[in-house]
Amino acid sequence: MARQQVVGAHLKTEDEVQHYVEDLLRRMNQQALEAQFTSFSEMSMHVDASEFVQAPMQGLRSLFHSGARSVDCTELTIHQRTALPLTRNTTLTLGGYMYGKKGISLGNFTSQVAYTSFDPSIPSFTLSTELGWTPKLHCQISQPVSPHTVFMLIPELDDNGLDISMGANQMLTPQLHGAMMWSTRDGLSGSLSQDTGTYHTTTAVAVNGGGPNVAFQFRRILMATTVKLSLRASLATGLSFVAGAGREISNRTRLALGVLLQRAGVTLRVGFTRGSMRFVVPIFLSPFSAQTAFSTFCAATSPFVVAGVVTQLVKPAQERKRRLELEHRHDMRVQYLSAARQGALEQQKLMCRCAKEKMEQEQQREDGKGLVILLGRYGKNPTSPDSREARGDDLDKALQAMREQDLNGDGGEVETSNGDSVTQEADSELLEQKWVDVTIPLQFFVKDGELALTSSSKTGLLGFYNPCIGEDQTIADAQLSPSSAVKPLLYVRYAYDGQVFEATFDDNQAVSLPSRYAQVMGPVGSVY
Repeated sequence: MARQQVVGAHLKTEDEVQHYVEDLLRRMNQQALEAQFTSFSEMSMHVDASEFVQAPMQGLRSLFHSGARSVDCTELTIHQRTALPLTRNTTLTLGGYMYGKKGISLGNFTSQVAYTSFDPSIPSFTLSTELGWTPKLHCQISQPVSPHTVFMLIPELDDNGLDISMGANQMLTPQLHGAMMWSTRDGLSGSLSQDTGTYHTTTAVAVNGGGPNVAFQFRRILMATTVKLSLRASLATGLSFVAGAGREISNRTRLALGVLLQRAGVTLRVGFTRGSMRFVVPIFLSPFSAQTAFSTFCAATSPFVVAGVVTQLVKPAQERKRRLELEHRHDMRVQYLSAARQGALEQQKLMCRCAKEKMEQEQQREDGKGLVILLGRYGKNPTSPDSREARGDDLDKALQAMREQDLNGDGGEVETSNGDSVTQEADSELLEQKWVDVTIPLQFFVKDGELALTSSSKTGLLGFYNPCIGEDQTIADAQLSPSSAVKPLLYVRYAYDGQVFEATFDDNQAVSLPSRYAQVMGPVGSVY
């Protein structure tokens, strides 16, 4: 915001102001579109592929015959809801779902009103309704009774009658939470969950009409991949085991794959999430038996094992390729910055004599309105007195790790290491320079008490170069700074008519000095 105010304070014409406002509105609209969606869609399609798994060749042949099908869709559920914020505390959610099984379709219209209280003395509540084939009324009331305890009351009314649940959530430690619930229909249940950020574990125990049951779940986050293991034991449903993994392939896209082994058989679960849309396809592979279930479970989990082995084998080669690519990009950056800096300095040496003559001419003007450039800087944060900035990006970290590894492997070559360290210090000093002094070129471009630069990038001017080239830019990107992630700025401090002024311009902004939009710093002689 400070940079926008500085740049906006020196826009000269109405067209420039209009262009700047349009660009600002465009960025704001883009950020609004990238915000989290308030609409949610989910589709779940259950597929029975047990006949196809038992006889794969016959199943492939049946695909070309309309009379026989070895893969069948047994259930289909589509759920859609949209959240509408009414106030800062209240949200209204409207939606519905449709359920189909064996040619029979059912549908319900759902609504929910959620009120979140920011006052601990006022309870929060959620009221949900379902109107359709199976009507339901659900209400959840939460009231904090201490800084670490929340009491909950959950009445629910459906076709089976009234069910009342009550319980409490207790924060035992910042990472460990406990919950205890009692229901007139489902009995007593309790759970403990621990979340450290990298892994999450949950242990739950319940005693109801079906008997006691125990559940354990473990989820580990590894970079963009999440691994999930779940074990559940019950007298009514028996023992079930779930193993799965999910991976983010982009900012809004996620793929998941899981295997469920239970008394009914083996089920492969495939999931896909894109933004606020989610698709889940449980595929039933084989009924449970001592012969088929185990082999099917091994076949279903083999992709995880093969993927893990291949990743471990290919990882060193990928890491080496990435390091070579990073080193090449680093060398290209250093080569460009070194050549550009050397060229700019040579040009400034040639321009120095003419710039001094123009400065003397401007100081000796009879009207006393000569334009003298006191200071000019071009780059990132040019108002800072320090021209160097420490860079801790991924490229430098990776190269530092690579150099340390090379030094540990070649400890005997002391002279080579010393020479490399000197070169690395010189490269680091070159990469850390965030702005370049352009006082001489600006004075060189002064003519008859005025300085006029066109509305284009200043990188191509004599005595200029772009020190803001990023790790993901090429030399062409650096020479065309409008496409750069960090655009350089031009800071000018000049003396005119007995006063010292300063102004900051965007790289593509037209420069015209003296400017009535420049800020006055003080009289000449007191400010340099």
